[in-house]
Amino acid sequence: MTRGLSNFPAILYSGLWALKTLGLLKRDFSNENVRIIILITDEPPAFMLHIANGDFQVEILEDIVTVDDLNSVESDGYISLPSQIFLGGVEGVLEGIRNKLVTIKGEALIYLGKIGVAF
Repeated sequence: MTRGLSNFPAILYSGLWALKTLGLLKRDFSNENVRIIILITDEPPAFMLHIANGDFQVEILEDIVTVDDLNSVESDGYISLPSQIFLGGVEGVLEGIRNKLVTIKGEALIYLGKIGVAF
């Protein structure tokens, strides 16, 4: 585990670490360079998942605390949602999209789905 991560960034770090250890990250992301931002609206700041060539990084984005801030950082996509919806899994996220409680840009949901196999 990397120092300084807690809550949701630490959870995703753990999942990515498991995928890397099992060789699944290299298999599923071997030729990709992806940067996805996740903002848990009731647990700011946002954090970025950077996955490249079978390895990953999780970076806390201290200045990104609202949905309006998300476009100020270059990325391949983002998702903004409350923790309750994030913890609700796929069904919770889909319900949040229907109820306009989730903001998505780019292919964030597709990449999070690929990462989700670790959970």
